[in-house]
Amino acid sequence: MQVGGINQSVSSVNQSTQVSVKSRYNQYNQNIKCLVLSNITENLPINPMDMSTISVPKNIKLADPDFHRPGPIDLLIGAELFLPLMCIGQIHVAPGRPHFQKTQLGWIVGGNINASGNKPRALCHFTRSDQELHDQVSKLFALEDTKIVADKVTPEERQCEIHFSQTIKRDVHGRFVARLPFKCTPPDLGNSQQGALNRFRS
Repeated sequence: MQVGGINQSVSSVNQSTQVSVKSRYNQYNQNIKCLVLSNITENLPINPMDMSTISVPKNIKLADPDFHRPGPIDLLIGAELFLPLMCIGQIHVAPGRPHFQKTQLGWIVGGNINASGNKPRALCHFTRSDQELHDQVSKLFALEDTKIVADKVTPEERQCEIHFSQTIKRDVHGRFVARLPFKCTPPDLGNSQQGALNRFRS
């Protein structure tokens, strides 16, 4: 499957899997079909965050308690599942500080966050999977599949296959030659020889 990203970058993905996502705080769980890549993006956040400047409300349970430490991204969730994950509940401590949003998986953090280090680099990500192209190619492979199911082969078709394998040969010019198959008990054609000869002579 072709996966497109920002600036029209395209990657080919040839592996998928089914994963189960469960909340650590409640009964929420969901099965997701995922594309498998070696890397989704670089470690996030890009720089470590100074937790002394972030006032995390004490009564909330974070979906990622180590959100302030750079780490690998395990799963990129699409909008069709991400939006239903959102719950009613948002906390904005102060201007210039991050927002806290409640989700089925716990509270998440986002927004303007001061980070230590001196890497002035923005990181954004967008993906789309070309499902329509994937479906069309799958149908093409299904049409091109020449496997014949054994129980669907008629006795006559089986006899033709045996006849072909026994009579096929290659002539001196490299062409393949096979005898035409005839039924062992052809229908009665009647007395047609004399009429055919008369037409031939005329």
